[in-house]
Amino acid sequence: MIPLSFLAEFEYCPRSCFWKLTGHAQIGDENKFIADGNAAHRTVDQKYFRSKNSKKIESSVRIFSEKFGISGVIDVLEFLPKNEIIPVEFKRGKIRENKMHETQLALTAVCVREMFPDFVVKKGAIFFAGDRRKKEIVLTDAKISSAENLAREISKKELIPKNFPAKKDARCDGCCFRELCFL
Repeated sequence: MIPLSFLAEFEYCPRSCFWKLTGHAQIGDENKFIADGNAAHRTVDQKYFRSKNSKKIESSVRIFSEKFGISGVIDVLEFLPKNEIIPVEFKRGKIRENKMHETQLALTAVCVREMFPDFVVKKGAIFFAGDRRKKEIVLTDAKISSAENLAREISKKELIPKNFPAKKDARCDGCCFRELCFL
């Protein structure tokens, strides 16, 4: 199974996705951005389940899709009345637009729909720890289809650097794989 967060990373930089898929992810532990992200996740990493009004909330839920060969852990699943589930991802920093976040939520929806076929997943949310705000994202059929296509595409790629080109732009300055790419 390919971790869905690695697939979402492909949106940010295909080469970063490559380094993670080939086992270099531990290098990222020293990166300031990853450390900030880990801090944002502390509350949900302590697995919990609670009910609030008519909503049930569960954190750190292992999810997967056998059909697409992807898996991961969603930070929070909110179970609403009328068999609706809202996946919520926790991210560092302040509220912002990020295609990678939308891709990760769409991949999560693919897994949740397969695991809970009697439930609907129409939207997801990103909780930004920096300003403690939640941004709702509508998970359209187009976003889901795009996520499925990405999963198919990457699962068929031979794991060689040429198939995962580096972006080579300003993002490289903060990347934990910078030294590997510029050898």
